[in-house]
This record gives sequence, structure tokens and C-alpha cells, in this order.
Amino acid sequence: MEENVVGNSFTWFKRFNGQIAEMTEEEQFAFIPEVVLWAAFGREPSFMDAKGDQTARYLKQAFLGMKSDLDNSIRSQNRNTGGAPKKKKASGKKKGTGDDNPPTEPHFYSLNQTKPIQTKPIQEKKRESKPSFSLQCLKALNEELRGVAPVEFTRNPNGEYVASLEGRFTVDDVREMVRFKRKEWEGTKFQQNLNPGTLFSPDKLEGYVIASKMKEPTKSISGRKVMDDELASYAS
Repeated sequence: MEENVVGNSFTWFKRFNGQIAEMTEEEQFAFIPEVVLWAAFGREPSFMDAKGDQTARYLKQAFLGMKSDLDNSIRSQNRNTGGAPKKKKASGKKKGTGDDNPPTEPHFYSLNQTKPIQTKPIQEKKRESKPSFSLQCLKALNEELRGVAPVEFTRNPNGEYVASLEGRFTVDDVREMVRFKRKEWEGTKFQQNLNPGTLFSPDKLEGYVIASKMKEPTKSISGRKVMDDELASYAS
């Protein structure tokens, strides 16, 4: 006659979930069934003998942290029921007890239900990406000098200085300054100075921005007129 094996009844404590939640999903699938089989039928977990495997050592430590509570739970359940029989003859009737439904499965589902919450901060970080003030100014310079400068500039040697001006000037202020200097220098020997090294120089940028707000460059007989202070600066 066929016989069914009846395992021990035990309690899956809620505090176990905090420890399991720190594991990866793969580690959970390897760990939880082994613990249940040990508690219900006394089968030694396979990770207890794995010496060189780092994951197995981690699972072993987690199990040892739960083992004492599970032992106490099994002994308590056996005292209340007079001892759980190991084997029972099959019969036509199914006799159910309050201990036949350990609260393990609901806790397993709750672990999986909490995982989607962990992805929210990652999605928020992706939406926060924005070019720095210095890079925005370099982009504006390239747009205004297109067709005049021989190349598109990919590096700003004065990037840290430009970044320090955020809040004092806007990207539009810098754009207007570049446009102003292009009108003033294009077609003159100073056209070669239409670059981030000169226009964003700590000695000149603020003065250029202020000048661009005060007046437009005027034409001279030779083509373009450069401000006297700039002529003196470049002549030295």
C-alpha cells in the first residue's frame, strides 16, 4: 500500500524576509527551497558542504542565522501536536489540521512583489541628465562660429572658469557675445582669435559680454574696427 511522508510543521518568521530581500533573485531561488526542505524533512542544504563557492558560503551564513529560530519553531509545533509522524498510511479521507498550511508561500510572493519598486530611482536619474553650463556655452559658440571657424571645437580650455559664471551670465548672454565678436573680427587679422581659448579667457570674457550689451561693432575703411583696448592687448 502506498505511503505518504508528512513533514514537520514550522513557522516562517516575518523577520526572515528582510534577510532574504538582500539576496539576488537567483540566490533566493537557490536558498528558500533548501531551507524549507530542511525544516520540513530534515534534508541537509546542499550549500552547507560547498567550501570554495563564495555564494554558497554566503547562503550558509544566512541559513545559520535562521536555523535556531526554525529549530525552536519545529519543537514548539511538535509539542503542541504530540509529535509529527514521519509516515502515514494513505486512506480515503483527507484529514486536515491547522498546521498543514504554514505561512511560507505568502511571504515568498511578497518578496517578488517588492522588486519593481527598486527600479523607480534609476528611472528618475535618467530624466535628470542635462548638459553643464560650460558645455552649453561651448555649443552656442560652435553654432555662432559655424562657417567662420575652421573646425568645430570639442574642448573648452577655460571650462572651469566658464562654469563658475553660471548665475551671473546666461547661455544667451554668451551667445550674443560670440555673435558680437564675430561681427567685429570677421575679415580681419583677429578672426583667428574666434575660439574658446580667447573668447572664454578669464581676462576677457566678462568684458566681452558687457561690451556686447552696450554697442554694436562699427565698420572701418579696412573692413571691421576692433576696440582700442583689444588692439593694445593683442599688440603686446
